[in-house]
Amino acid sequence: SVAAYSLRRLSNTYSGFAVTVRKASGGDPVNIGFTAGGDLDVQTLTTECAGTDAFVTTWYDQSGNGRNFTQTSASAQPKIVSSGSIITMDGKTEPCIEFNTDGMFMDLSTAFTFTDEFLMHFVIEPLNNTNSFGVLLNASGSTSNRIRILANGSSHIRINGTAFEEANAFNGDPIVYIVERNSSDEIKQYINDALDSTDTDSNDFPVLFRLGINQAGAATHSLKAKISEMVFYNTDASSRRAAITDDVLGYFIT
Repeated sequence: SVAAYSLRRLSNTYSGFAVTVRKASGGDPVNIGFTAGGDLDVQTLTTECAGTDAFVTTWYDQSGNGRNFTQTSASAQPKIVSSGSIITMDGKTEPCIEFNTDGMFMDLSTAFTFTDEFLMHFVIEPLNNTNSFGVLLNASGSTSNRIRILANGSSHIRINGTAFEEANAFNGDPIVYIVERNSSDEIKQYINDALDSTDTDSNDFPVLFRLGINQAGAATHSLKAKISEMVFYNTDASSRRAAITDDVLGYFIT
């Protein structure tokens, strides 16, 4: 992978942290890693954040490429603990990061551009968003390349200014959402491995830069969703799509 973010350990060779969090009650930032079994260290997270809220300042890239998402502004940091309780997706037990307020976002220090084939998967629960925007990822310096996720309207990916709409609006349930481009330049979108749309485009896709808001920073474009995992490949990984979906569904959702 070219970048990998998760609240579980994705590889036995990864020895770093999952996230660094800021406690609303004050004190030093807390690094949260994993248990021996690869789960998020929720014991440390709940102990450190007892009775308070906690917000993510860094979401670490487990690919080894150092593409960490960061946010230094307290008001823009997404939440992981609410009043001492770890945030989870609806009806689930595994932790997630929640973007629930206008203006929450995280950035990479340098944008990454997908060329040729790619596959990206997200474990996400879209929340109701009355302003009809929910930008999941956006390029640096332009709104022409982005991924928009909605629970109550049209979701799409936009490549070089052309939007490829999904056939069906998300219903707000936790899902595995996959976007891929294969060797035939087919752009396909899947929800829980069910094909939702197919289009064609060969342009570069510099979308991996800003997480949670439009590039211009307009609060009206803020994401409203919970996220547990995002992994990105700059290769044709379509043959692995079903296995990826089964693995992610089994850990986070079913």
